[in-house]
Amino acid sequence: MSPALRTFASVISGYFLMAGIVIAVDLGVGVAFADAFAMAPLEDGVGEPVPQFSGGASVLLVLLAGSVLAAIAGGALSGKVAGGAKGPRILAALVLVLGVMSNVGGALAYPDTVPAWYLWSLPFCGMLGVMVGAQLVSPGSGGEDGSGGAPASS
Repeated sequence: MSPALRTFASVISGYFLMAGIVIAVDLGVGVAFADAFAMAPLEDGVGEPVPQFSGGASVLLVLLAGSVLAAIAGGALSGKVAGGAKGPRILAALVLVLGVMSNVGGALAYPDTVPAWYLWSLPFCGMLGVMVGAQLVSPGSGGEDGSGGAPASS
């Protein structure tokens, strides 16, 4: 497989794994904490109802933790498929850029639905999670020999 195709496959596979885990976590949290999510009433009766978050920080921290674990898994898969750091770096940049773009639009459209700290922590925690996951599977990071990446003593 060519290096470019391998890098592309690593980014796509890591991204889809992350998306699947995030969807599963969000659905699980939505079921477990159903009372934390409601539809905001319409102010003038015109338009679509807007989702309104009414839960506490603990629900958001569970969602954030799930997202970080998804990013670590996605970064690990991307690093394994790529066989190097290029794929995970592209994936981390993609997570950061798409996350910031999504949050700018969401924060402007629905400023009172979710706390700003949560919106802005997601892309940066995701980017860091991808890089941590990639580091876990990178050569020399303490693979099969259990050395933890430490040089052999003589």
